[in-house]
Amino acid sequence: MDWTKKELERIQARGLFRSLKAIEQKSGTRIEICGKRLVNFCGNDYLGLAGDPRVKKAGAGAVKKWGTSASASRLVSGNFSIHLELENLLAKFKGAETGLVFPSGYQANLGVIPALVGKGDLILSDEWNHSSLIDASRLSSATVKIFPHSDLSALKKMLAGAKPSQKKLILVESIYSMDGDLAPLPEIVELAEKFSATVYLDEAHSTGVLGKKGKGALEHFQISGKNLILMGTLSKALASQGGFVCVSKAMRDFLVNRARSFIFSTGLNPSAVASALKALEIIESEPERVAKLRGNIHFARQELEKIGVALGVDPTPIIPVILGDPDQTVSASKKLLVRGIFVQAIRPPSVPRSQSRLRISLSAGHTRKEISLLAKSLAEII
Repeated sequence: MDWTKKELERIQARGLFRSLKAIEQKSGTRIEICGKRLVNFCGNDYLGLAGDPRVKKAGAGAVKKWGTSASASRLVSGNFSIHLELENLLAKFKGAETGLVFPSGYQANLGVIPALVGKGDLILSDEWNHSSLIDASRLSSATVKIFPHSDLSALKKMLAGAKPSQKKLILVESIYSMDGDLAPLPEIVELAEKFSATVYLDEAHSTGVLGKKGKGALEHFQISGKNLILMGTLSKALASQGGFVCVSKAMRDFLVNRARSFIFSTGLNPSAVASALKALEIIESEPERVAKLRGNIHFARQELEKIGVALGVDPTPIIPVILGDPDQTVSASKKLLVRGIFVQAIRPPSVPRSQSRLRISLSAGHTRKEISLLAKSLAEII
């Protein structure tokens, strides 16, 4: 396959070649790469629970009781009682009737969206949506229209131009993964109600983050879940792996019968389920973790503002430092590595070429000393 070598050469020539870095050890916000200890500022462990002894104990206990794998689709013999326990707890946390857990957030989107809409229906998707939402839209066979990022007038115009008979699905993220900004959700929900559309809200980066108790965008904006399907991941603030949707009981039954990524995938492994259960219990009982994250966000924004980093309006854990040129961004990432800071360079296709950036991701586990080191190191290289 000589064409692969040629394509790799083209990728390298454009400064877009990617490779995998082997992390040899991980403890809280500290990782080790090639024997060098680093502070990790590009993970999504927003509440610092991935290394919590209680979460690890729960995961290990599930292995002892259930084994290492569900070993089959949940419709065959892979549906364990802890799957149902997690779905019920997620639904309670999100204020929904019930939930459905998938092996990953990507698979949740790939399964649910094509089950909801098809040929003749309409998807209205924010231009900054995650790849999983884009791929799911393509799989659905529905007509897909992309509206400029968070542009409410464009969205309204598209909704007004839709056929009354069409099913209409609006795809947005509550916190956008590359820029860390919030969707104008109250206005989007209002438009959806006016034009009889459904909002599919990807809460991957807002579960455990937004709202006083970390319950997500609905708590943050103080709005109801009418005409909303809530999707999220277990792999970020919930310190595990997997994806989920929180829906009505009728919708759950429908998805069990129609979501192909659920029907034809082995159930989520017991250790991941138990770890997410314990993390969710801790979030409910220790709201101070969300407050600690919020305090770290405020402190980091103060420190970064001092050194001239342009900050977005919304105070979230995701802070982009946009450098523009891909090569310059890779060089900055390497310079931070020398200073003991691990922040990956984000380049196309994740973002437009002119928007290449260092994507900082904050955790409740970070100390003020670590955040100050980040700001000091950035001041030396940008």
